[in-house]
Amino acid sequence: MDESLGHIAQVPIHDACAERPGGHVPFLSRLVRTCAVAALAPLCCAASASNDRITLPLHLVNGVPVVQLRIHDKDIPFTLDTGASDALYLDADAERAIPEFARTGQRVKSMDIGGTVVEDEEITAHDLVVDGMHFLSVHGRTLTPWGLGHDGPAPPPRVSVLGLRFFDGKQVLFDVAASKVTVWDAAGAAAEGPSNVAAWRRVEYESAKEGLVVSMDGARAHYRLVLDSASTISLIRRASVAPEDGVPGCDVHFMPGAPCVSVAVKLGAGQPSLTLYEADLPERFHADGLLGRVFFDDYRVYLDTRQHLLRVDPVVAN
Repeated sequence: MDESLGHIAQVPIHDACAERPGGHVPFLSRLVRTCAVAALAPLCCAASASNDRITLPLHLVNGVPVVQLRIHDKDIPFTLDTGASDALYLDADAERAIPEFARTGQRVKSMDIGGTVVEDEEITAHDLVVDGMHFLSVHGRTLTPWGLGHDGPAPPPRVSVLGLRFFDGKQVLFDVAASKVTVWDAAGAAAEGPSNVAAWRRVEYESAKEGLVVSMDGARAHYRLVLDSASTISLIRRASVAPEDGVPGCDVHFMPGAPCVSVAVKLGAGQPSLTLYEADLPERFHADGLLGRVFFDDYRVYLDTRQHLLRVDPVVAN
């Protein structure tokens, strides 16, 4: 198991400021507040012809999935983080390479579970073209990376981040086993998704502030878990675990002094078993826990954002 934790979905801090879904969390949840309102210029021009389907190459860097976006004839790397609330988060190099993005003047203050506070700039692009496919009205932030390993502070990732909201209005297939992400434009003639997707297992989900939440079965209880592709570990709230489901004894020690307890969960009978580790998650994180990259290792995951449809297909080991 990798020593670093991945990204967890975000939860807003309640105060007098206007709420916006939380910011990117390279390793642990950020509690987010936004205190300014930016006036954005209206989208005034029709997009040119767009590709109906594109493929984003994917590879793992220290266990974290990284995809390549082809923009202005350059391949720009992004950490794939389905637990991030905004569409994307740009590091300085990516911001310089993508002139479509402009800063709005709005700043977003965020705090992670460890108490680290950072402040990011909001950015927006009216029309971003990736390998010939148009992504309209993309909102994001500048990236301030940080992290926490299971044995304490760990070096954070230094690459831009791509969140699930980037795919709003599209259909997307996350296929980590095949090292690719496929995107279909839901408005295009070829937007049918994988040819056999109707036969895949349909998974009910809810769209929460933390991200996409699915229900998984333990031996005695059901758990609401956020899908978080960039997390190299899967976590469950200590207080949520049914006594019969917890198995003591494991080697994850990112919470000093706390006993290590694991929980096995499944989507249903006959489905792969996934292991989660108990942790003290913040009260503002309303799900029971998160499913990390292991879920995407075991399943091909198809999401139709317009039809609110999620289907999965178990990866068959060779």
